[in-house]
Amino acid sequence: MSGTKTGSGVNVSADVAAIKVSTDDWLNDARLDRILDAILDAVGPSADHHEHIWPRSNGEGGAGVLYAITTNADDETNSAASEQDHWGEPVTFDPSETGTWELVGLYIEADTTNKTFQFQIFTLNPSLRSAKDGGNAWNEAAVVLTVEDGSLFETGDKVAVVSGYKAEIQKVASVAGDEVTVVRETSQFGANNTGLRWNHSANDPGGEYMYRVGRSNLSLNHPMGGLYSASSSKDSGRLSFHGHRQIEGDGFVLIRALNQTDGTNGAHFHAALIYED
Repeated sequence: MSGTKTGSGVNVSADVAAIKVSTDDWLNDARLDRILDAILDAVGPSADHHEHIWPRSNGEGGAGVLYAITTNADDETNSAASEQDHWGEPVTFDPSETGTWELVGLYIEADTTNKTFQFQIFTLNPSLRSAKDGGNAWNEAAVVLTVEDGSLFETGDKVAVVSGYKAEIQKVASVAGDEVTVVRETSQFGANNTGLRWNHSANDPGGEYMYRVGRSNLSLNHPMGGLYSASSSKDSGRLSFHGHRQIEGDGFVLIRALNQTDGTNGAHFHAALIYED
């Protein structure tokens, strides 16, 4: 491979020779990115590239209506409401892929206009989840949640508590063995911001899971985010991510939004995932 170059002019051999062959060096050396880009450039259109959207119509009458991402939040006690700079309810996007897939972007379509939306995207992977295992019922106001494997979680993590009933984001206050103590994010409703917001166990007993969805020092276990605004309804566009986010089979995505402009109730936009398998 001596002196090997691709059409992009990148000297792959020189970069390979310059990197120390150890796992850490390969993972952290910027030259690896250049090598991979050069390989992809050389392979070009011959590489497999199966891009999909979700939700999507099947062409045989099955609807593919885009999902509304709203700035409204609610819980078992409070009716839906919005407040400036507070997160709305997370929306579940689940293409039900059984094999590994990659999230590559979003298609976004405007509805509420002249608002600046901030959105956040969480990836939920089966390898980073733990099921409920005894202890307290996972219902509104519960703060100590017993899981099968508490080693997945640390103080400061963001977690998604998910059931067939609802999904919600919580912060981890502490971990003791398999007992994870959570604290609610400050919300539209002020006090009492205590514990879970939904009655998961009452509505889906046996279907309660905790996913680790955010750890500040792990880039691949950290939510992605962005901004969106439009002056006209139905304005639309594609947002492509700089790096693809790999999601395990049976994994899925949560997306939520807040309104940076004001507290208009029901402010929202529509979205679909763009992904590859």
